[in-house]
Amino acid sequence: MNEDEIGIVFGEAVEAYRKLPSSITVASAIFSLTGHKVIPLEDGNPDDKALIDQIRIAADHCMRSLETDPIVSKRVNEVGNLFEPRLKNSCEQIGMRAEWPAGGRSGYPDLLVFDAANRPTYVEIKTVGPGQEGTTFRSFYLSPSENSKVRMDARHLLVAFAHKSGAVAEGLTSYSATAFKIVDLSGVCGNIKFEYQSSNKRLYGKDQVVASGAL
Repeated sequence: MNEDEIGIVFGEAVEAYRKLPSSITVASAIFSLTGHKVIPLEDGNPDDKALIDQIRIAADHCMRSLETDPIVSKRVNEVGNLFEPRLKNSCEQIGMRAEWPAGGRSGYPDLLVFDAANRPTYVEIKTVGPGQEGTTFRSFYLSPSENSKVRMDARHLLVAFAHKSGAVAEGLTSYSATAFKIVDLSGVCGNIKFEYQSSNKRLYGKDQVVASGAL
């Protein structure tokens, strides 16, 4: 693709971006990215109530197990990922079928579980630090992928654990949970961020630097 063709395609993308509404539901975003529907929970649906009860019991089991066997890590950024196998194990411990979604471990969503009615539900796992729930910090992301982990119509839930930490020897920190929340993602809203970006490696490559100095 030459520079003129790139300019045309880029211009069309920018124009399409400008037409997008400022608030888009997770359901709309996932359908646009994957072609699969996000099924919302229904009030009064006994299967949905049973599903939430199962996830709640699994999250409570996970939280209590962390009291006696906390996560230990050097980096707080790793803690969210380390919660994933803990919740998966708790789902299995209470009798739920839980597995890693096809497509690898990275990216959305974290788990695929099946309830007593054998219905699939995707589960995203988050950790929230003390006092962070009301902030505007961006913590939920979806990106286009040729190998999407969402491969069927399903319910999409998020389980967020409020974590606490304690010092451990040699620079390690222990993490456990003090509370959890279960969120139906179908109606959660977000926005699309469109930006051009580059890296330090590209910015300061030898072919781009035209002058330099140092002490």
